Amino acid sequence: RQASISPAVIPGLDEVLGPKYESPKITDVADAVTTHMRNNPSSAVVIFASYRKALERMFLALERRGVPAKRIAVLTSNKKGLPTRMAKQVFKRDVLEDALHVDKTIDYVISITSMLETGANLQGRASFVAYLDTSYIPAQITQSTARVYRQGQKKTVTIYRPTSMNVEEVIEKALQTKLKNSAQATGAMTDADRYLAEAILMKRGELGEEIDIKDPNVLAKLLGVSVAAIKSGRDSQTSLDFEEDDS
Repeated sequence: RQASISPAVIPGLDEVLGPKYESPKITDVADAVTTHMRNNPSSAVVIFASYRKALERMFLALERRGVPAKRIAVLTSNKKGLPTRMAKQVFKRDVLEDALHVDKTIDYVISITSMLETGANLQGRASFVAYLDTSYIPAQITQSTARVYRQGQKKTVTIYRPTSMNVEEVIEKALQTKLKNSAQATGAMTDADRYLAEAILMKRGELGEEIDIKDPNVLAKLLGVSVAAIKSGRDSQTSLDFEEDDS
């Protein structure tokens, strides 16, 4: 999983590759979020990763694109060894919302996924969520997405998940199985779970242009769950877009 983000995330290789090295995935996500902010200057973006080194690489990539360090909030439990500029931007979660919504001094949030999995409401400004890697735990993805895609969100939310065609394909297959088993057991599928399942199916090539993913009967058949489970999550008033690229 570390290598799927960047070889520089692997301990020992970061010094060999140097601070200016960017993997295709880091480049892709950095370009996507900075483009979003140019087109939506009043918005904000949230970037998730499982590894602190991945956050460091993303921080440096954003700086190279002209983003001032003071506009980036970093959430990690350990700032030891981080570049000085980045260490100064490590936020505690309880002050992040004020910086984002009230003071509006922050435009970019880069966080260890587990640190923003619950308890933060970022939907006031944030409308773009990017993942540098894929968790094996469906709830970790849907809960972290729900920091932005949640009740009260009035903007279209974009979820950006560039995936590597190896490790993450295996993870996504496991995710689909877990989502299916959960829906079969509970008889319901949340909105976030359903969108995640749709994104995975599209990524795996199981949906074509001729298939209407908005048709609950079609989606239920592809996922192997009941139509009622699909319909249970379709009461959201917020539009959600998934964008996925191969990296």
